[in-house]
Amino acid sequence: MNEEKFKLALLAPIDNNGVTIKLIVDVENSQTLSIRHYPEFIWFLLGTIGSLVGFFISFVTGSLAWAFYCVVILVIVFYNTFYARAFTCIIDKKTSIIKHHRSGVLMTSFDEHKSNHKIAEIKRLEIQRYVKGGRWAWADNFQIFLLLEKGQRIPLSPSSLDFGECQEFAEQIHDFIGKEIPKKALG
Repeated sequence: MNEEKFKLALLAPIDNNGVTIKLIVDVENSQTLSIRHYPEFIWFLLGTIGSLVGFFISFVTGSLAWAFYCVVILVIVFYNTFYARAFTCIIDKKTSIIKHHRSGVLMTSFDEHKSNHKIAEIKRLEIQRYVKGGRWAWADNFQIFLLLEKGQRIPLSPSSLDFGECQEFAEQIHDFIGKEIPKKALG
């Protein structure tokens, strides 16, 4: 397969309304499905700048409490920046191969992961539900996975999809890989 399709871009694509697209699921022809996700680094950049400005102002004014809050926010932003990953997954029925490429830290090759699997190894399509807010759930997010025979899970989406997005993308993927492969909701 052409390696150019397997490269990752830095910025998330934006639709005509200026809204960032969380996931791109594209059936290029009846034989190839491409799934791509790019994290939004602009929020991490704005969080870092805001925290550093707040940190500077807290030192000018002498408020150590605000400096502490800014440091905590900066640590959270840095953690999320290093945790964000882009990925590309290409399912090709002609070659019966699934190519999955997850970027490394800050889109570098550090902690980068590439894998190839056979389509015949797919055991089921899974939808994982994540409840945020504990007992008083204030948000539900969903993520789509492929479960392989060896128990390995390949993520096909970020963990930030809402129910409608998840349902739409999961249905597109399920239609492509085949209705004979079971679909299961978890969580």
